[in-house]
Amino acid sequence: MGTKLLKFVCAILILLPVCAFATDKTFTSSGSIVDGDVFGTVYVQNNGTLVNMSGGHIGTSSLGGLYMNDSSIFNMSGGLIENTISTLGSSSFNLSDGTIESEFDFGGTVSLSGGSITGGGKFKPGSIVNIDGGNLNFSDAVLLYGELNIYGGLLNFDDFSDNGGVTNIYGYGFNYDPVGQVLTGYLSDHNQFTINQLSSYEYQRLNLIPEPISFLFFGFGLLALRKQK
Repeated sequence: MGTKLLKFVCAILILLPVCAFATDKTFTSSGSIVDGDVFGTVYVQNNGTLVNMSGGHIGTSSLGGLYMNDSSIFNMSGGLIENTISTLGSSSFNLSDGTIESEFDFGGTVSLSGGSITGGGKFKPGSIVNIDGGNLNFSDAVLLYGELNIYGGLLNFDDFSDNGGVTNIYGYGFNYDPVGQVLTGYLSDHNQFTINQLSSYEYQRLNLIPEPISFLFFGFGLLALRKQK
């Protein structure tokens, strides 16, 4: 009996972490996620709800992840999100640090300024996604329906598909290979970027904006002053 009881207790201790992984969390008012917090799925709802994630782990279950709605705000400065990120309505998702390994369904406003992303997904109609930093390896297909503004970061798209969206890329040294369907160049922060599987039609739809524009305006201003003298 003693041996059987010991085996039973050991089995319970082994299963406890698994059970903890299945825990879900719903934020209907502001809160935080910190080191040691582990959730299968996190829901962020209601206008004005602000969640700051500085550590922890979201998406431990196979169907888990982060789901946002309404005018909620999620600031991620650390931790890990896996499986799925869905930002709907007029929500705002901001990544300054941390790791994301998931498929995404980005709506609302998204700001990516740091951290790392591996995965792919959809930029929904009406979404505004601003990228100015981070290590972003979109290894899965990315479907663009909204507005995408790219200023900086370590950026790679393995499969980019423009489905009626708007893409603004701020940088220089743009080079498009129509045979290989690859666009390369440098962003305004001098980091190189690559966009693969970009058709000639999709390339023509891109807005490639030379940088630094501010220096151009400054030069025009000096020229105008000289003419006045």
